[in-house]
Amino acid sequence: MTKKSRTFGAILVAVGICGSALATNAAATEPQQRPREVTHQQGLEEFVNTFNPNAAWAYDGGAFGVSGVDSMLGREHAAMAFNPSKSYAVKAITVAVGYQFGTNGATVSLNSDAAGAPGAVLYQAAITDLPNLGTCCVTSMVKVKRKVNVTAGNQYWIVVKTGKKTADTGAGWNLNSIGAVGTFAVDFGDGWQVHNGQTAAYSVSGTRLR
Repeated sequence: MTKKSRTFGAILVAVGICGSALATNAAATEPQQRPREVTHQQGLEEFVNTFNPNAAWAYDGGAFGVSGVDSMLGREHAAMAFNPSKSYAVKAITVAVGYQFGTNGATVSLNSDAAGAPGAVLYQAAITDLPNLGTCCVTSMVKVKRKVNVTAGNQYWIVVKTGKKTADTGAGWNLNSIGAVGTFAVDFGDGWQVHNGQTAAYSVSGTRLR
């Protein structure tokens, strides 16, 4: 099996799992739905945003796999590229990540670009207490607690991955539900593979630099 077929096979499997979960759990989870965390209510600007403005359908049921080396799925990490049109001090990153099995948690990072793929980590933090994969619409927000700037015209990446404490984790990064497409990358342990297509649901917020 080629790297490319592994990549898209894993994504399609995740989509199938999530779709089934949504169909099975829709009635049970609907009363628990709540709007995602939105940073503009905190005086920040969402300068990257692939969430649906309809809070009841903030993201799609399909997902990119996110799993650790000790999980039954093996390692799989995912990353989404973005190019800010203006320069910002990054203050928050929000992602739609759902839990399947193992340790309930993952790591979110903001990375620089390295020849078109995710590069050095600029900031990272753990997320825990993830909602069950296939339910909607709870999100996880990382607040950036030190100075991290992004420059207009440069490419950056939001990465969702596992680490030493989440090596047995099985999770998924939900796709966006607005039809947004762009550059994404997946890593099965042998380096980042970069593709174009439907991206995950996430936002990056901050304050504009003058």
